[in-house]
Amino acid sequence: MSDSQNNTDSEPLKGLEDYVAILKGYWHKPHSIPEHAKHAWCSRQQRVQHYFAGFKNTSPKAIGRKLFERKTLTRFPIIFIAWFLTVFMLDKLDPFGFSHQVQAYSEGLFQKVTSSFYEPSAQDRIAVVLIDEQTLASRSESWPPRYNYYSEVIRRIARQEPAAIFLDFLVEDRRSYDDSLEAARESIGATLTKTGIPLYLATLDDKRNSVFIDVPGTQTTVTGWRAYGDDYPLLIGPGHFYGDSEQNLEEGEQCNSSLKPSAAFQIYRQLCEKGLQTGCPTELMQGNVEGFCSAMVVQWGRNVSKVVPERQLISDSQCSAKDNTLWERITDALTSGVAALTSGLDDSSMKRIRQRCPYAVTVREEDLTAEKARGVLKGRVVMIGVSLNGIHDIVESPVHGQIPGVYLHAMALDNLLKWNGDYFKRAEGGIDWTLFITALLLSWICAALMRAQPTRLEFLMRTVALTFVLLVSVLNLYLHKPPLDWLGILLVYELVNRLIEKQQETELPAPTQGGHHRELDQAHQP
Repeated sequence: MSDSQNNTDSEPLKGLEDYVAILKGYWHKPHSIPEHAKHAWCSRQQRVQHYFAGFKNTSPKAIGRKLFERKTLTRFPIIFIAWFLTVFMLDKLDPFGFSHQVQAYSEGLFQKVTSSFYEPSAQDRIAVVLIDEQTLASRSESWPPRYNYYSEVIRRIARQEPAAIFLDFLVEDRRSYDDSLEAARESIGATLTKTGIPLYLATLDDKRNSVFIDVPGTQTTVTGWRAYGDDYPLLIGPGHFYGDSEQNLEEGEQCNSSLKPSAAFQIYRQLCEKGLQTGCPTELMQGNVEGFCSAMVVQWGRNVSKVVPERQLISDSQCSAKDNTLWERITDALTSGVAALTSGLDDSSMKRIRQRCPYAVTVREEDLTAEKARGVLKGRVVMIGVSLNGIHDIVESPVHGQIPGVYLHAMALDNLLKWNGDYFKRAEGGIDWTLFITALLLSWICAALMRAQPTRLEFLMRTVALTFVLLVSVLNLYLHKPPLDWLGILLVYELVNRLIEKQQETELPAPTQGGHHRELDQAHQP
């Protein structure tokens, strides 16, 4: 046999000429096609059977014994350093924004799966009144509407005796062509004085920027900020206001009552002061806000309030409220997980699993005086928001997709009413100790697996890593911490695992254990 023939036989990858030769053979001997197809099918079946049979050779006791051997204890730090250091550096350096994007996707996907388990204990305490194009058309208004339009909306809401009213859009400009400002101010003042209901007015900084600010019973609250990413700050200081420049951003600012509260926290704190909220921290009641310095990682609920379909409040979106049984929640979670897993095959799968209806009870403004909305707002915190073309007050919800910004404030307040000071927040400090301990334990187990060399080592390594990281993420859910960046962690883990396996292949002789299945596979090569 010539050297060129030997080189061809040793090629690891077939070329076009090889497949042409196979096709020529089938052309000259077409009767061999069924025989080869049958042989290939039988060979594939044997390989599958042999693969699953290989798990029987895995001894958990042998792996357990490896855990406490000296060689395991001296080798797992190598895996730990290679893995954890890489994850830590990627998190801090964030090259090309990749780490942040992967972490955001990991958290969003986890929220999609777990949103069905968000308990609606505070759902009946918040409502949204939505102003849209159809509402303005029915009132013969355009945006921005006349000043007396605001007073009419506030008066209709106040008739139902809500706990508070929040106006989630800016009313800062004095329009010379609208002479209804003074009448609107008087009307709003009379309504608030008569009912005692507080009115919160949106602003983007710590200034008194509202045409209604001097009306008795009103106060401003911050509804915009910067440098917090996707998190929801509860207290905002200089440099973090929406219009501040990058140079004004202060590092390590002190957290105290001098900072400006955001909308959800300001409303929550006053509900505590009025005795309308139970479980409020004692420190907060004494004026100490240090327990609320960390920004909130807002948790979104999926289940629609039964009030919505019963009253047909937004019937055009075909909202339906489920019984929220454990089986239904598990089904929703599995559906979301499968849709995310197969999104590459079906671009519309992620759109289909979106919740079309908001979590907060929603009343369209034009329905405030309708029979179906009678009494719905009583005792609730009512947030007035807009859903208008050209008004870019939109936030991204992992459960609903793009949704009017008022629902972010509603969901943040729902989190506070549900958990008080024990809301979801990120770990403070330079090292995430949950990630540190997870990496330490997982590196230890993987070192024992690699030394035990079970038949299906690669499968077991990936299974252990995926199970361990997801279990810790679920544990974080109960500890009110955002989930680990499990996608990024597993990607780095796979890279480190490949490097270690490559090192073993070059430094150690090929293990004989499990080698018989390769001989079997080669024996059945056509």
